[in-house]
Order: sequence, then C-alpha cells, then structure tokens
Amino acid sequence: MGEFTAVIAIIMSLVSLGMSLYNFYNDRARVNAWLEVQFHSFSPKQKGLPFVYLKILNQGRRPVIVSQWVLSIGEVELSSAIVDPWEISEGEVNLNELENPHSFFASAYSSNRTSKKLNEAEFFERFIVESGKVEEMLIETRDGDYVYPERMFIEDVKGGRYPVRNLKKVVNELNRWAREGGS
Repeated sequence: MGEFTAVIAIIMSLVSLGMSLYNFYNDRARVNAWLEVQFHSFSPKQKGLPFVYLKILNQGRRPVIVSQWVLSIGEVELSSAIVDPWEISEGEVNLNELENPHSFFASAYSSNRTSKKLNEAEFFERFIVESGKVEEMLIETRDGDYVYPERMFIEDVKGGRYPVRNLKKVVNELNRWAREGGS
C-alpha cells in the first residue's frame, strides 16, 4: 500500500511540474508583427501610390511595451520610434520661446511618448511608407548606396526583438511598382 501511495505522489508531482512549465511558457508576451502594402488610387486603371502598414499584435498573456522598429542589412541597422512624438504633441512649438529647448526634446522623445503599450490581444498599426515615400524604408550602406532592408524587427523596452513578416513580399511589390512607372 505504501508503494502505491508513493507512485501516485510521484505521478501527481510530475503532472504538477508539467502544468507549471506549461503556464510558465504561456504566461509571457508574444508579439506577432507583419507588413502590408496597399496602393491607393482614384482610377481603377492605375495602381496609385503605395502605403505600407506595420501591424503589431500582442498574442501573449503579458503586456509588452514596443519601443521601436528596426531595419537591418548586414551589420547596418536603422531604427525609428514606434510612435512619433510630434503626432501626440499639442499644437505648434516655437523653439525660440522655450526656456530650455533641450528639456523639451528630452521630454518629447522620452520612452513614454515614443513607445506603445500593448495589452493582451491588443492590436496596433502605423504607416511606414505614406503616399509613395519609399525612402522611409531605405538604408544607406557603408558604400553610400541606398537599399531595401533584408530584415525588420520590432523591439520592446526590455531589448526583446520580434521579426516582422512579409518584408520580402512588400519590397518586391514596391520594386514592381517602381518598374511600372511609380514615382
């Protein structure tokens, strides 16, 4: 009878360990990010100007604070804040009227104004390219050439990086648009 109780206790502890590991694995932030391109035109015969959207979804159970998007080719990286601080500022700012312009820029570019908190199952999107301004997605290499990136990541405030899907597809569509006479 004592051996039977010991076997049951071992089985229950292994089940408990398995459930704990499962909960530990599931109880984290998981970011799913992808790019989409749409061409806006007033004519059905023309493709129009490209707009590239960066879409981010937190599929995890923990909130994540997304701080920037990073384009990279080889060892060269270009990062931009996920939220432009000027989009959320109130009205026009005259730098000549400020007492301390440095503190103004420091507060404008602080992490709470340039980051986006995504709670569980929360979705966020922003433009990467608006009205055909594809230079927003170009990186200057060490040779001075401008090229599209090979990889794109979303970075959170803890330094975690999440890959962005569909980059090659979007780059191919932008190249096709440029060959067809896009401006």
